[in-house]
Amino acid sequence: MARQLRMMAFEDDSSDNEYYPPVGRPRWVKERMDLFSNYDDRDFVTRFCLSKALALFLLKRIEADLEYTSDRNACVSPMGQLLTTLRFYATGCSQPTMGNYMGASKSTIHSIIQRVSVSIASLREEFIAFPQGGRNK
Repeated sequence: MARQLRMMAFEDDSSDNEYYPPVGRPRWVKERMDLFSNYDDRDFVTRFCLSKALALFLLKRIEADLEYTSDRNACVSPMGQLLTTLRFYATGCSQPTMGNYMGASKSTIHSIIQRVSVSIASLREEFIAFPQGGRNK
């Protein structure tokens, strides 16, 4: 009974009626570098194991698969997604390290690598051909 009386006494306090918004993590949006323009042809090949011309050719083929339907949450451009994946393939580093390098979170890097890999793999019919017919022994 005494506890209920103490609770009722505290309910009348005006400071309890004030609303305090929950404190969460601040939003982290890092400005991303333009990796295509920042490097000359030689440095680009060194970092991505692909020439700029071949990267543009590949981008034209898969760009429709990589575009987001909205521009919310600072979406990564199709070129940024392709270069992130190529850099991941070229270096073999971990996804958190790629996130630090590219200015994105680990989960974003994971989604990007998955999307681009599926898009590139969908082109296999055009670029991979196995020999037809048997060889004479």
